[in-house]
Amino acid sequence: MPFTIHASKDGHLMQTLRLRPQAAVSKARSLKNAGWEVHITNQHGDSYRPQTFDELLQKREDPSGVQ
Repeated sequence: MPFTIHASKDGHLMQTLRLRPQAAVSKARSLKNAGWEVHITNQHGDSYRPQTFDELLQKREDPSGVQ
């Protein structure tokens, strides 16, 4: 399942795509540490803020693709 990292800083906006939750969280955390405001969304429209990134890592993807 793809994840989109949305980031903003000083009027600049950035979006980047990652295929695995671990990669998405890692990239989002590095951006946050660099001063960016970040959140992650999945293809279902669920949104994860930095305080809920661990939730995203704990979710197990259903083999059927349904969560």
